[in-house]
Amino acid sequence: MNVGSQSERDRRREKRVRLSLGIRVLAFDEARGRFIEDTQTILVSPSGSLIGLKHQIFPADTIRIINLENMEEADFRVVGPSIVSETEVAEWGVECTHLGRSIWGAQYNEVLRSQGQQLEVELECKACHQKTVRLTSLLEMEVLEATGMVAFECSVCRKATYWTYADAGRRPKAFTTAEAVAPPPRVVPIRHKVERRSRKRVRLKMPAQVLNARGEQEICNTEDMSKDGAAIALAMELSEGDVVRIFYPYIPDGTNIEQKAVVRWKDPHPSDGRRYYGFRFVR
Repeated sequence: MNVGSQSERDRRREKRVRLSLGIRVLAFDEARGRFIEDTQTILVSPSGSLIGLKHQIFPADTIRIINLENMEEADFRVVGPSIVSETEVAEWGVECTHLGRSIWGAQYNEVLRSQGQQLEVELECKACHQKTVRLTSLLEMEVLEATGMVAFECSVCRKATYWTYADAGRRPKAFTTAEAVAPPPRVVPIRHKVERRSRKRVRLKMPAQVLNARGEQEICNTEDMSKDGAAIALAMELSEGDVVRIFYPYIPDGTNIEQKAVVRWKDPHPSDGRRYYGFRFVR
């Protein structure tokens, strides 16, 4: 596969920083499935990272990454796979959705900022075939080099689609995702669609205390909240339909808002001793 000139490959190699950092990956997507996985970075760049991941994700998805060394966190867009085996994706390229933000630590930021040069590449949408010249980041070039395509929003298709080199001579003979032109659509259960239309959820980390009917209590943080509910990760074991009391924003020995809530859903795959719960406030 012809992936560009030798000078382009040399420039990309100079910008790579091989760095293994412990990270925690969280997915909140109702359609794709929620999960928590502890893993490591493979390389980092000013805008993102290559990460190893066992759970299934898709290009254009959004995940949250926590750097376990300094507990900095941010949301990242999945650019695409970098290494694909016959059975699974081994590495993914992800980019921070917050422009100019880095969670890797002050000791790395100066080095990474000096390596933040981008490359212009002419790309073509696999769905509608429009062409555009795009400034590609290090992670996008890593994914293009490995798989021949990246995912981002198409102004014509009005959704995230796969893009490949406009120059047919630079494309791979076969794409890793067969002949797909876009990431698979999200399929959200009807009850979630109805809830999402009727109330807007906001990602919000707020200290909270959860007290169940057995008198067990746990101090935690909310993951997102709306006027009518919240999502919270807990070590506490609950079942759908259980009623709890939530105190927020929790301040020890302070005045806290008390809210009764019922468990509407629970993550079937706990990780790191915690499980995600969706609560609906009861008035």
